[in-house]
Amino acid sequence: MNQIRALRVLGVALALSLAATAVVSAEGVKHTPDPVAASASPTTRGDDAVTGAVKASFGSESSVNSENIEVMTDQGVVHLTGSVGSEEEKLAAAQLATDIEGVRKVDTSELHVETSDAFAESEDE
Repeated sequence: MNQIRALRVLGVALALSLAATAVVSAEGVKHTPDPVAASASPTTRGDDAVTGAVKASFGSESSVNSENIEVMTDQGVVHLTGSVGSEEEKLAAAQLATDIEGVRKVDTSELHVETSDAFAESEDE
């Protein structure tokens, strides 16, 4: 029984020694990302990069007035807040954001449509 236990301990020690040797001998090797781990990532771009790309897409699209739209990204989920002038503009903003690489979902629940009538009513009060 003691011999079996001794062999197991020796085997574990040998395995650890080989692992340490492999790590030391691989020190000069350039690290390459694990393709499986990379594909498991929810986004391929960081949140700041996604936010910047969404804002840039709004700036280059005449159907979206980005002056009153705030963009925030959290783990690939883009949150659009503020106001737009029409439902079409809201849909266009959501579609532009959806088309950006790294976007998992677009939340427009806090992006409100304010027509010119609404602006006129608020000025009268």
